[in-house]
Amino acid sequence: MSNLPQKYVDVAKSLIPYIDDRAETHQMALIKIDPTLPCFLCGKPAPMALVAPAPQYAHSQTVPWLTFPICQQCETAQVQSQSGEPE
Repeated sequence: MSNLPQKYVDVAKSLIPYIDDRAETHQMALIKIDPTLPCFLCGKPAPMALVAPAPQYAHSQTVPWLTFPICQQCETAQVQSQSGEPE
């Protein structure tokens, strides 16, 4: 990542938060992102992103979080499918 221009490094750091390995929770979270990125499910502009913990690296003291941009329509569909509500 050090070969990237500084503005891209700053964006990457803000989109990929790191949490201490000893933290009590490693649950998925929904964050707002600006500018939008393509939704990882449908490709439409996504103003939000799901962040989830990645598998722990053996050599690291932190847990990296994976970031998945998601649009409102896909996020709503995911919540409904997980809760068993009709679409």
